[in-house]
Amino acid sequence: MKKLAFILVIAICLPAVVSCDFVRRLAGRPDTAVVEQYRQQDAAEQRIADSLETLARERAEAARLDSLKTVQDSIAALDTLGGMGVILNRRSDMKNFTDVTMPARYVIVAGVYVKKYNTSRAFEKFASANVPCVSLEGAGGRTAVGICPSDKVKDVCRAFVLNSGILPADAWILVDE
Repeated sequence: MKKLAFILVIAICLPAVVSCDFVRRLAGRPDTAVVEQYRQQDAAEQRIADSLETLARERAEAARLDSLKTVQDSIAALDTLGGMGVILNRRSDMKNFTDVTMPARYVIVAGVYVKKYNTSRAFEKFASANVPCVSLEGAGGRTAVGICPSDKVKDVCRAFVLNSGILPADAWILVDE
Protein backbone atom coordinates (compact mmCIF):
# COMPACT_ATOMS: atom_id res chain seq x y z
CA MET A 1 0.00 0.00 0.00
CA LYS A 2 2.85 2.32 0.76
CA LYS A 3 4.29 1.63 -2.66
CA LEU A 4 0.98 2.43 -4.28
CA ALA A 5 0.65 5.71 -2.37
CA PHE A 6 4.23 6.62 -3.29
CA ILE A 7 3.61 5.84 -6.97
CA LEU A 8 0.39 7.91 -6.92
CA VAL A 9 2.18 10.91 -5.37
CA ILE A 10 4.97 10.63 -7.95
CA ALA A 11 2.43 10.24 -10.77
CA ILE A 12 0.60 13.37 -9.64
CA CYS A 13 3.73 15.49 -8.96
CA LEU A 14 5.77 14.32 -11.95
CA PRO A 15 3.94 16.47 -14.58
CA ALA A 16 4.42 19.55 -12.40
CA VAL A 17 8.13 18.88 -12.00
CA VAL A 18 8.80 17.91 -15.59
CA SER A 19 6.72 20.65 -17.21
CA CYS A 20 8.38 23.37 -19.22
CA ASP A 21 7.08 26.12 -16.92
CA PHE A 22 8.64 24.42 -13.88
CA VAL A 23 12.02 24.31 -15.57
CA ARG A 24 11.65 27.94 -16.71
CA ARG A 25 10.77 29.11 -13.22
CA LEU A 26 13.79 27.27 -11.80
CA ALA A 27 16.00 29.00 -14.37
CA GLY A 28 14.50 32.41 -13.53
CA ARG A 29 12.83 32.77 -16.94
CA PRO A 30 9.24 33.87 -17.65
CA ASP A 31 6.67 31.12 -17.92
CA THR A 32 4.38 30.35 -20.87
CA ALA A 33 1.67 32.87 -19.90
CA VAL A 34 4.16 35.76 -19.73
CA VAL A 35 5.81 34.69 -23.01
CA GLU A 36 2.40 34.61 -24.70
CA GLN A 37 1.67 38.08 -23.32
CA TYR A 38 4.96 39.34 -24.80
CA ARG A 39 4.10 37.77 -28.17
CA GLN A 40 0.69 39.44 -28.22
CA GLN A 41 2.24 42.77 -27.25
CA ASP A 42 4.89 42.45 -29.99
CA ALA A 43 2.23 41.52 -32.55
CA ALA A 44 0.14 44.57 -31.57
CA GLU A 45 3.17 46.85 -31.83
CA GLN A 46 4.02 45.39 -35.23
CA ARG A 47 0.45 45.98 -36.45
CA ILE A 48 0.68 49.60 -35.29
CA ALA A 49 4.07 50.06 -37.00
CA ASP A 50 2.70 48.52 -40.21
CA SER A 51 -0.35 50.78 -40.06
CA LEU A 52 1.82 53.87 -39.57
CA GLU A 53 4.08 52.82 -42.45
CA THR A 54 1.06 52.27 -44.70
CA LEU A 55 -0.37 55.64 -43.70
CA ALA A 56 2.95 57.36 -44.43
CA ARG A 57 3.12 55.69 -47.86
CA GLU A 58 -0.47 56.72 -48.63
CA ARG A 59 0.23 60.30 -47.59
CA ALA A 60 3.39 60.42 -49.70
CA GLU A 61 1.46 59.09 -52.69
CA ALA A 62 -1.31 61.65 -52.13
CA ALA A 63 1.27 64.44 -51.94
CA ARG A 64 2.91 63.18 -55.13
CA LEU A 65 -0.44 63.07 -56.93
CA ASP A 66 -1.28 66.56 -55.64
CA SER A 67 2.07 67.84 -56.88
CA LEU A 68 1.47 66.18 -60.24
CA LYS A 69 -1.96 67.84 -60.43
CA THR A 70 -0.39 71.22 -59.66
CA VAL A 71 2.16 70.73 -62.43
CA GLN A 72 -0.58 69.71 -64.86
CA ASP A 73 -2.60 72.80 -63.91
CA SER A 74 0.45 75.02 -64.40
CA ILE A 75 1.17 73.53 -67.82
CA ALA A 76 -2.47 73.99 -68.82
CA ALA A 77 -2.38 77.61 -67.62
CA LEU A 78 0.81 78.30 -69.57
CA ASP A 79 -0.76 76.72 -72.66
CA THR A 80 -3.81 78.95 -72.23
CA LEU A 81 -1.64 82.04 -71.88
CA GLY A 82 0.41 81.02 -74.91
CA GLY A 83 -2.77 80.51 -76.90
CA MET A 84 -3.87 84.03 -75.96
CA GLY A 85 -0.56 85.42 -77.20
CA VAL A 86 0.54 86.56 -73.75
CA ILE A 87 4.27 87.14 -73.33
CA LEU A 88 6.07 85.97 -70.20
CA ASN A 89 9.27 87.89 -69.42
CA ARG A 90 11.78 86.96 -66.76
CA ARG A 91 12.76 89.77 -64.43
CA SER A 92 16.44 88.93 -64.93
CA ASP A 93 16.06 89.55 -68.70
CA MET A 94 14.45 92.96 -68.27
CA LYS A 95 17.31 95.46 -67.92
CA ASN A 96 15.14 98.11 -66.25
CA PHE A 97 13.65 95.69 -63.71
CA THR A 98 16.54 93.45 -62.67
CA ASP A 99 16.78 95.06 -59.20
CA VAL A 100 13.02 95.16 -58.55
CA THR A 101 11.70 93.31 -55.52
CA MET A 102 8.72 91.29 -56.68
CA PRO A 103 5.70 90.87 -54.36
CA ALA A 104 5.09 87.40 -55.81
CA ARG A 105 6.53 85.04 -58.43
CA TYR A 106 4.13 86.24 -61.17
CA VAL A 107 2.75 89.75 -61.81
CA ILE A 108 0.62 90.88 -64.74
CA VAL A 109 2.21 94.09 -66.05
CA ALA A 110 -0.50 96.39 -67.37
CA GLY A 111 1.91 99.11 -68.40
CA VAL A 112 5.30 100.71 -67.87
CA TYR A 113 5.29 104.49 -67.45
CA VAL A 114 7.87 107.22 -67.06
CA LYS A 115 5.45 109.93 -65.92
CA LYS A 116 3.89 109.55 -62.48
CA TYR A 117 0.60 110.96 -63.78
CA ASN A 118 0.16 108.03 -66.17
CA THR A 119 1.09 105.60 -63.42
CA SER A 120 -1.52 107.06 -61.06
CA ARG A 121 -4.20 106.97 -63.80
CA ALA A 122 -3.51 103.29 -64.40
CA PHE A 123 -3.69 102.61 -60.66
CA GLU A 124 -7.04 104.40 -60.45
CA LYS A 125 -8.38 102.43 -63.41
CA PHE A 126 -7.60 99.08 -61.79
CA ALA A 127 -8.53 100.19 -58.27
CA SER A 128 -11.98 101.23 -59.50
CA ALA A 129 -12.39 97.70 -60.89
CA ASN A 130 -11.31 96.23 -57.50
CA VAL A 131 -8.18 94.67 -58.98
CA PRO A 132 -5.14 94.44 -56.67
CA CYS A 133 -2.33 96.68 -57.95
CA VAL A 134 1.39 96.89 -57.21
CA SER A 135 4.00 99.38 -58.27
CA LEU A 136 7.34 98.09 -59.53
CA GLU A 137 9.93 100.86 -59.54
CA GLY A 138 12.51 100.15 -62.22
CA ALA A 139 15.69 101.81 -63.41
CA GLY A 140 15.62 104.94 -65.57
CA GLY A 141 12.57 106.34 -63.79
CA ARG A 142 10.28 103.68 -65.21
CA THR A 143 7.43 102.38 -63.10
CA ALA A 144 5.52 99.25 -64.00
CA VAL A 145 1.92 98.91 -62.92
CA GLY A 146 1.38 95.31 -61.94
CA ILE A 147 -1.91 93.65 -61.09
CA CYS A 148 -2.92 90.41 -59.41
CA PRO A 149 0.46 89.25 -58.05
CA SER A 150 0.49 85.52 -57.31
CA ASP A 151 2.89 82.66 -56.73
CA LYS A 152 0.80 80.31 -58.87
CA VAL A 153 0.70 80.55 -62.66
CA LYS A 154 -2.83 79.13 -62.60
CA ASP A 155 -4.06 82.10 -60.53
CA VAL A 156 -2.31 84.60 -62.82
CA CYS A 157 -3.86 82.94 -65.87
CA ARG A 158 -7.31 83.15 -64.28
CA ALA A 159 -6.72 86.83 -63.39
CA PHE A 160 -5.51 87.58 -66.92
CA VAL A 161 -8.63 86.03 -68.44
CA LEU A 162 -11.00 87.69 -65.95
CA ASN A 163 -9.41 91.12 -66.39
CA SER A 164 -8.78 90.91 -70.14
CA GLY A 165 -11.50 93.51 -70.72
CA ILE A 166 -9.63 96.22 -68.81
CA LEU A 167 -6.05 95.16 -69.63
CA PRO A 168 -4.27 96.92 -72.49
CA ALA A 169 -3.52 94.80 -75.56
CA ASP A 170 0.22 94.83 -74.82
CA ALA A 171 -0.08 93.53 -71.22
CA TRP A 172 2.43 90.87 -70.28
CA ILE A 173 3.50 88.77 -67.31
CA LEU A 174 6.68 89.41 -65.34
CA VAL A 175 8.19 86.28 -63.79
CA ASP A 176 10.55 86.55 -60.83
CA GLU A 177 13.50 84.55 -62.19
